[in-house]
Amino acid sequence: MRWGIGQLLNGREDMEVCGEAGDRASALAGIAATQPTLVLVDLSLGATSGLEVLKDLRAQYPAVLALIFTTYDDPDHAARCLRAGARGYVHKQEPVVSLVTAIHTVLTGGRYISPAVAGKLTDVWLAGPAADLSPLAQFTDREREVFRLLQRGCTPGHIAVALNTAVSTVYSHLEHMRVKAGVHDTHELTVYALRHSAAWLFLCGLS
Repeated sequence: MRWGIGQLLNGREDMEVCGEAGDRASALAGIAATQPTLVLVDLSLGATSGLEVLKDLRAQYPAVLALIFTTYDDPDHAARCLRAGARGYVHKQEPVVSLVTAIHTVLTGGRYISPAVAGKLTDVWLAGPAADLSPLAQFTDREREVFRLLQRGCTPGHIAVALNTAVSTVYSHLEHMRVKAGVHDTHELTVYALRHSAAWLFLCGLS
C-alpha cells in the first residue's frame, strides 16, 4: 500500500514522497534524514503504535505535520491521535481523493477528520463525560499496546519481548488493566480482549 500511495502522490505536481518506512525506528531515521513537511502515519508500526511516532514527532520535530491514515473509525482512537499532535485523521474506506484533500487541508494550516469519524466524535462530545468512562477508554497508550498484543494471543513473556520491557512491568500493566476492566484475573482479561478484538486489533494497512 505504501508503494501505491507513493505512486498516487508522486503523480501530482504539488507533492513529492521523500521516504517511507514500516516501523518506528526506520520512520524516525527517515524523518531525520529527509526533514519532510508532512508525515502520513498508520496506527500499526511493527510491534508499536503510530501513536508513539506522533509523540516522537511532537517532541523531536514539532514543525513536521502528521496525518493519520487508518482502518479505524472509532472516536477514541481519533481523539487520542489528535491529542498526540495529529493534524488530521483519514479513514481508509474513504475515496482516495479524500486523502489528497486531507493532505492539502493540513498543509494549508487546517485540520481534516473523515466525516464518519467526525460524526462519532461529535456524538461522544454531546454524550458528555460519562462517555469516557468505559474500561477501554481508560487504558493508557502503553496499556493499549499490551491489550493489542493480548488480543493476538501473546503471553506476558512474548509481550515483554515485543515491547522491549520486563515481564514484571507487563504484569503490572495487566493488573491495572484488570482493575479498569472489572475482571478477576489475567485469564478473564484475555477473554475480555478477544471479545473486543474486532474493534481493537490494528491492521498494518501501509505495509
